[in-house]
Amino acid sequence: MPSVSEELKSEGYAVIRGFLSPAQTAEIAGEVDKIYQEGLKHHATYRDRNLLFEVLDDPKARRRVVLQAHWTAWISPLMERMRRSEEYFKVLEPLLGSDIKQISHQIHWKPPGAKYTFYRFHQDARFREGKLKEFDHLDSTVTAGLAIDPQTKENGALRVIPKSHRRGYLGLSDDGPIMVGQTQDEELRRVDLDPSAIVTCEMEPGDLLLWTLFTVHGSAPNPHYASTIGCGNGRGRFISRKTGPRKRAAARFDCGRGSGRFSRRERAATKRIGHAGLNSLTPALAAARRKSSSRLAIGAASRIASSKYDAS
Repeated sequence: MPSVSEELKSEGYAVIRGFLSPAQTAEIAGEVDKIYQEGLKHHATYRDRNLLFEVLDDPKARRRVVLQAHWTAWISPLMERMRRSEEYFKVLEPLLGSDIKQISHQIHWKPPGAKYTFYRFHQDARFREGKLKEFDHLDSTVTAGLAIDPQTKENGALRVIPKSHRRGYLGLSDDGPIMVGQTQDEELRRVDLDPSAIVTCEMEPGDLLLWTLFTVHGSAPNPHYASTIGCGNGRGRFISRKTGPRKRAAARFDCGRGSGRFSRRERAATKRIGHAGLNSLTPALAAARRKSSSRLAIGAASRIASSKYDAS
């Protein structure tokens, strides 16, 4: 049986069954429910620095829904702890080495019957700027998607095209938003991809799906089945523009608000770092929330973790 690393390299994706225990997954599911309710406090999409709730009045569901949240570790100690956890490090270190930068941190909801619960086929390189779209970054970035609810064909589980990561950047869905319209088979054929090769990644709660920056993936809508929730985290090998890969002695676990590099020393140091929970926002964040208008922005800035988190 191939290893996770071998499967990811060969197929462009890999599923780790039972990555988290039922108890761990249930704890995260409860926290995600709280985060969803926090998002519903906003009448529309809200952002404070790179904490983001995408909120809208869905025309099909006829109610206000939260579609995704970014960098909820700002307000959730559990999410903060999980993204720095030993479980993730054990999976990622063989793929990326010990010096890892966290690029994204997201929760995605698919409310049943809502209009915007699908994703056109695309590659995550679409959301990266500059040289990250070059093919030599194939092995430098991995996205990890944690199933919080059952992920099935009926409720719009993620779909991938195996081996598509070997093709480089194809520009799929670059003509517009990935949540408006669905990818037609002809669009795939135009870039020499076979629609019949699509694989639906069905998972149980606690399973983890890995894919690369160039893996072609998307998902179908969730028409009327139970809500489906997934947690996504993009991570990459940290490479300095001046010095290249960092030496092991200088490795850090920099997951502070938009980034992350792992090291055992820094993981231990995170115990000393405190921040507000869902029901206890810091005065500065609470003041910003009172003053801010609805804003939409998706992105994360690299910061080095210290006794105080930087934010941008």
